[in-house]
Amino acid sequence: MLPTGSPVEAAPAAGEPAAQQQLRRRRGAREFVESAMEAVEAPAFRRLARADLFPKVKEEFSRQQSPVGAALSAAALGVIVLLLLYELLHYTIAWDAYRTELSVDSASGSVRVPIHFDITFPSIPCHALTIDAIDATGAEENNVAHDLFKSPVNHRGQLMFVGKYNYVERRLGPDGTPVGPREYDPKKDPRSPHFCGNCYIEPTQHHHGWDRKGGPVDEHARKVHGDMCCNTCEKVLQFYDMHRLPRPHPFEIEQCIEEMSHANPGCNVRGTMEFKRVRGNFHFTPGSGTQMGPFGQHIHTFDMGEALRFNVSHVINHFEVGDPTVPRFSKRGVSFPLDGARYTVHRGLGLAKYFLKIVPTAYENGRTVFDADGLAPAPPSAYEYSVQEHHHEMGGIDPFSGQSPGLFFIFDFHPMKVHHVFERPPFTRFLVKACSIIGGVFVVLGLIDRAVEVAMRRFNGLE
Repeated sequence: MLPTGSPVEAAPAAGEPAAQQQLRRRRGAREFVESAMEAVEAPAFRRLARADLFPKVKEEFSRQQSPVGAALSAAALGVIVLLLLYELLHYTIAWDAYRTELSVDSASGSVRVPIHFDITFPSIPCHALTIDAIDATGAEENNVAHDLFKSPVNHRGQLMFVGKYNYVERRLGPDGTPVGPREYDPKKDPRSPHFCGNCYIEPTQHHHGWDRKGGPVDEHARKVHGDMCCNTCEKVLQFYDMHRLPRPHPFEIEQCIEEMSHANPGCNVRGTMEFKRVRGNFHFTPGSGTQMGPFGQHIHTFDMGEALRFNVSHVINHFEVGDPTVPRFSKRGVSFPLDGARYTVHRGLGLAKYFLKIVPTAYENGRTVFDADGLAPAPPSAYEYSVQEHHHEMGGIDPFSGQSPGLFFIFDFHPMKVHHVFERPPFTRFLVKACSIIGGVFVVLGLIDRAVEVAMRRFNGLE
């Protein structure tokens, strides 16, 4: 049997009008709703209704709209749009994706670290500039020439050699990693008595259309005259005159560097030096360095007149530690503190020292890519550094103090390692923030609207 008040009724009698059938169905539905409401009014259901978080307003209560409410509604929409745009921009740019972590650096001290630099000395000629390197293990390298490229600089600060370096020994690649052992060839060492300089210069800027790289003159000269020796700038120019070829510019001839060094006041030195991860230094000083004494002290031998002309004024164009190919990032940006540093000696002699604290640094993008063996490679590592400067002008050279003019880079490695991590938050985080913005704005402005309404009613004497 069907319950009382059920909207389901017996089939209508045959021939009953459609209007009466529809009226009967409506009456049955109303009786069913009334019976359901009576059931809800039971004490048990009334106790359950007290837990309703969404109370209903009866239809007989009218809703009122006011200009103040309209203004607050417009303000709410404006605030919501602005905050959502800000959060969208925040998520797109990923301001919160950067974080920094610290760990103890466990790398061995025997690991080699490259230091790349580009320094211009406007008042020291290239032939008077020597570089020595020392570290705390006792390793010492004097008059370093490999992987360093010198170019004379004129009075206007312009490089006088822009050609190709063929006679500089290269032990390191562009990223500072060793290129592997190479067989020594005395014919390519300008300091060797067996040096044999190439007479034909590969065209770079001096070609005249027909004399271009890979052209007939280029191929003929390299094949036929490739074994001839031209060890001086004048020999190279005589070779071109003898074969009735247009002379190349001296700033393209590597054999002309020595002559241009004596004709121009300054020198630009750029290149890479490699060091162990221990305390050490490298420096530019007059004369040549050597080890002497029972303990192998590092000393410099120089001509006094040459030392008195050693003006250590300089400009550091670039100074970087570690592999330059590693993509670097951080929340505050990557900086090279020594880039653009300059020091000018106004009178007398100058002594410039830069104390560097080098910090091992790793860069992680939050995504781990496994290799074929299922192993996760180590994140790319580089180094950041901080620096303190000390400049001192001396009236002369005191042989008892051991101080001489020069430029020193003194470095040490920090025992902690910095990890810069970039990990973009998930999109669900943006959705949660968007929902909180919408709900929070409506709640806050609803409270403001209620407070304004109460204040206006009291002001008008309605309460």
